[in-house]
Amino acid sequence: MHEPDASSIRHGGGHSRLNIQASSLFGLEHYGDSFERIQGYSMAQIDIGKAERKLTSWPRRLIFTTGGIGKLVRDTAQDLDEDTGSFSISYAVDHSLSRTVTALGANSRSQSSSLSTELSPRSTFDLSVIRSATSASKAHANVRRVEQETLVQGLQSDRVVWLSADWGLGHDGFLGSVRGSLKVPLEQVYRLDFSDFQTRSSFFDALQTRFNATFQQIGESLSDAGPAIMILDDIDVNSAQAPQVEFEVEQLAMALADFAGQAFVVIRSRRRPRNAQFQIVELAPLDEADLAIYVSESEIGGSQFGKPNAASKLYRHTDGVPARIDDALRDLEIVSMKDLIAANPDFGATGGLQAGVPEALATSVQELRISKDRLEQRAFELLLALSALPQGEQLARLKRFLGVHPIGPLHARVLAERALVDTIGLTSLDASDDGTGKALIVPRPVRDYVREIVEADLIRETDRKILSLYFGENWSSGEIRKTSTCKRVRAALCDGYEIQNASTLVVRTVRGAFHNDNSIEIDGSIRLASSFIEILIEGAHFRAAAGLCEDMIDVLDGVESQEKCRTIFKYEYGRSLRMINRTEEARDVLLGLDTSYLTKSQSQQSALCLALCYESLGAMADASETAKRAIVIDRRTNSALQAKVIIAEQISDNEEREAELRKFLRTAEKKQASILVSNIRIELTRVKRRRGEDVSNSLREIAFSSYKSGDFYNSARAIIDLASLPNAEDVLTIDERERLIEAYHFLYNERLFNLFDRCHDALWRVFEASGDTENLLNLFRRSSFIWRLNGRDAQESKYLSKLMGMAQEIIAIGISKANRDGAYFIVRVTVITGKAISELSQSKQVAKDSLA
Repeated sequence: MHEPDASSIRHGGGHSRLNIQASSLFGLEHYGDSFERIQGYSMAQIDIGKAERKLTSWPRRLIFTTGGIGKLVRDTAQDLDEDTGSFSISYAVDHSLSRTVTALGANSRSQSSSLSTELSPRSTFDLSVIRSATSASKAHANVRRVEQETLVQGLQSDRVVWLSADWGLGHDGFLGSVRGSLKVPLEQVYRLDFSDFQTRSSFFDALQTRFNATFQQIGESLSDAGPAIMILDDIDVNSAQAPQVEFEVEQLAMALADFAGQAFVVIRSRRRPRNAQFQIVELAPLDEADLAIYVSESEIGGSQFGKPNAASKLYRHTDGVPARIDDALRDLEIVSMKDLIAANPDFGATGGLQAGVPEALATSVQELRISKDRLEQRAFELLLALSALPQGEQLARLKRFLGVHPIGPLHARVLAERALVDTIGLTSLDASDDGTGKALIVPRPVRDYVREIVEADLIRETDRKILSLYFGENWSSGEIRKTSTCKRVRAALCDGYEIQNASTLVVRTVRGAFHNDNSIEIDGSIRLASSFIEILIEGAHFRAAAGLCEDMIDVLDGVESQEKCRTIFKYEYGRSLRMINRTEEARDVLLGLDTSYLTKSQSQQSALCLALCYESLGAMADASETAKRAIVIDRRTNSALQAKVIIAEQISDNEEREAELRKFLRTAEKKQASILVSNIRIELTRVKRRRGEDVSNSLREIAFSSYKSGDFYNSARAIIDLASLPNAEDVLTIDERERLIEAYHFLYNERLFNLFDRCHDALWRVFEASGDTENLLNLFRRSSFIWRLNGRDAQESKYLSKLMGMAQEIIAIGISKANRDGAYFIVRVTVITGKAISELSQSKQVAKDSLA
């Protein structure tokens, strides 16, 4: 006899054969007070004759090979036929019983029900003791939409999904946001703690001890509960036994899902599992756009916190961690935004409060802290260094942090195995980028805890080492231009994380100096801040310069002895605000300056900036009057020449205006004022274009010369003007396309919305002309982020409609199979149209009409 196919049912004449596959996932063997599952799957076959029956069974049990792999084999503990691996039982059926059952009718069904109850008694386990505190928070409902859709699809398909969510990332609120889509009542979400899971037998023992219940009793109660979510919580996927643990937990999850037919099972771990069979959903901190939505819709927030400037400050303060966002919103009920930002633990010598620190986090950190093992000691020193850098750092740059003793991947691996560091990829616009650029970052809860528990002297020593690593040993002199960090920052496309780290170090140093009331330290730290702001402006990092100026102004607020320094920081603040299009704020700051504290050059530059602000706001008379005041301060400077250009641009006669601009252009070229030269030449190309002349060669030359001289801002303006010409997408060279992509990165970071939109449109036409859907999706995801920050839904809808005609196949394959860019596209279409994915895949035209 051969072993039958489990899925076959065959009938023939008066004799039929029924094959049954029976899952024995709850088949357990009793050992004293513990239970151990011993059987896997059994195959059974019933041969049916007129009165005779023959049951044949092929029992299997689960064993583990020497390599730790589970395998189903014959259950040799039973009396099996050597050849077939089965046993058989013959029996007869009394057909008179069927006639009796028919006659009894309803009474028979009552007896059958009674018999069923006796064979499978209802579980007495009370599920309320493991009910989760998952809430129906409005704040979580409209964020992480990609992750929500992926989780729902995974659960609807397999009924089991992995959820990877670290400390503080709000997995409870996230699950609460998908509960409605799964039609699970609020009170029907349950949780079992799996943090100490090693083997099934030990886990079953723990359940018996804690709840006086078996796993199968919990499963039986869950099966009676109706639609529910069971969370198998806090699986350790970083231990040496992780592969076996993942396998065992998945087997138990399948058992619950099979036995409780209306339940969904979520396996939650702090890190991504490596050998999972089921869909994995990873939660990361909220991005700035999602944070704006989160705080606007939170019960303890409000729309005022969702505005771009407020959201940006909250993002910087919280790193997008939902737990910290909630804390910040509660604090804002009693303090101002200014006071909240001043209390940012990243700016101080200690971390945040220790209340509510997860036990696993405290244990992991303390074990490293007191370890006598040299490898672990060095790993803890790496943790201290990374905790001083909020945005993380590349391991190679920290290699010599301890001098002659290098830090390497082994030390980072120790931290990764304890879930104390994350690896983040460095950004690229290329959708096909392999993401090889990596940095290590300590999650916010870990960072705050480490800096809180470690001795103050050790924290100060670590901060000093990091400060020297970034700015050199002589940072207090302000001579930092030649350091490797500042050389990189002077480039417009410097990694953003390095700028943010450096700015945090500067603010922390200044605040520490004032806290210690040490005048020498205060003077040195202010020199450092002033020098770094100059370098930021030189590298066209105007948004970062404005943020650092704002922090410095707050630190010096009310300190009478520092009023001159505070005025200079205000002057730099006004200049930076104008460059990031916050023109009205820049005007107000510049108008409020006490110029008696400024040098002659600074006074002239502030007047020039104010004139440019008036020009941008359309107040031409004020612009002309202020430009004249700037000229009077010193007629020989480049600033005076630029002020004359402002006045010349207001000449109504076209020929006279052009002649005047060309005169100033020649003067600027003689003075080698490269930035002013580019400004005037860009304006002259616009004059030519209005006359219908070809300006492509002029724009190419401006873009190249500005880029070569380090004037990245004007280079970006010129390349965007070039790429915006009719049919430019067909004639741009490879180098010019690279310049256009670089301009996009620059504008993305600086949030220069008008210029950003033009750059996006030009780059879109380039990718569209080459049929590059992959990069179009990548471009859309990034630009959508900027538009959502500024509440520009119409702009997003415009490009969604364009994508609908090209990426319908992305919708067809579904969100779970699409890559990150494709999944984001699908979710944004569903959000804006209000249609389900199934509706979109059925009708492309309906979706396009909805977007329009």
